[in-house]
Amino acid sequence: MHALFGLSQTFTTTEPISDFLDSFEMEWERLYQLTGSSSSNSCRWTLRQFLDHDEAKRDFLLASLIKHYPNPVHNLTTKENLTYVELKSRLFTLST
Repeated sequence: MHALFGLSQTFTTTEPISDFLDSFEMEWERLYQLTGSSSSNSCRWTLRQFLDHDEAKRDFLLASLIKHYPNPVHNLTTKENLTYVELKSRLFTLST
């Protein structure tokens, strides 16, 4: 969790956002895999259920980028039913 949440601290807007997105997805997947072999009454299993939600991934990504791109992130949070994939696509336009 620390690696995922710490990504925002090491990111700078001089780096391509695609690098940040790759790192975010890698750390998200690592955390997801760590919760995979848990029993259904454990905290890890509960976390796994949370990580299964597209909205959770989307919102964590937005939270990671608010410090670096406040206006675009604010605009994206107003879009109803925005999926993680759609968000990612829109974020790629920030680096072009």
